[in-house]
Amino acid sequence: QQEVMVELVLRNCKIKAAVVSADEQESGLRGILNYGHTIGHTLETVKTVHDYHHGEAVALGIVAANKLAVQRKLIDTDSEQTIIDLLTSFNLPTSADEKLPVDKLYHAMEQDKKVQAGKIRFVLPTSIGDCTFVDDFIEAEIKAAIESISS
Repeated sequence: QQEVMVELVLRNCKIKAAVVSADEQESGLRGILNYGHTIGHTLETVKTVHDYHHGEAVALGIVAANKLAVQRKLIDTDSEQTIIDLLTSFNLPTSADEKLPVDKLYHAMEQDKKVQAGKIRFVLPTSIGDCTFVDDFIEAEIKAAIESISS
């Protein structure tokens, strides 16, 4: 599994470099690199029982983002499960090992630098390997996504 991990890291570094090179001014494409980061960054910064490392926080953010994508019918539950299985295969969490402070996390998200015109922007999958940007979720939908990864 270590060889697979090394190959994946190398391939992902190449993909990230290509995306950054194609969008050096962060005008659009580069935003796809934020998949899982909207909630993930908040999990890293807001004090919870568990101190989440970046990869753990982003994995949890991906699972929550997928819930939003399923809700909007951007992906089906089979695709959602495929992504969860992939995260699990690399020993990444797919649910928090604690009851998350949903209100506190939501309010921290509202302060994020990526919030534009008061709207929290999510990168959501439309299929395995493709995504879109969505910023019209209401507070209750976002809180439900956070709650979905909470114990």
